[in-house]
Amino acid sequence: MKRTTLITLAIAGLFSGAALAAGGGQTPGSGGGMKGMGMDGKDPGAMKSQMGERMPSSQERFSAMDANQDGAISREEAQNHYRLENNWSQADKNSDGNIDAAEFSAFETATPPASDR
Repeated sequence: MKRTTLITLAIAGLFSGAALAAGGGQTPGSGGGMKGMGMDGKDPGAMKSQMGERMPSSQERFSAMDANQDGAISREEAQNHYRLENNWSQADKNSDGNIDAAEFSAFETATPPASDR
């Protein structure tokens, strides 16, 4: 009997977690907006995913993409970043062939992921 109860509770927990992840725990028309995503609207580095873990800041994402740590993202380093690769000319404001930290931050602010638009 106890084993059945534990299994039932585990399955219920999995389904409730999936429902929260899919809908953020909000009902249509509740006006939840960004509140359900844990974003405070101030510092992108302070954003949290729906599961509660801290999202990396723009500087952290830039550093991760700058594989050789030379202070710029080259086209080669941007190959796995779909938005940056496909909007290169928009991001490379000074047309020097590289994206520096300021250009990257401005690009992320001006060009949010499609799911955020």
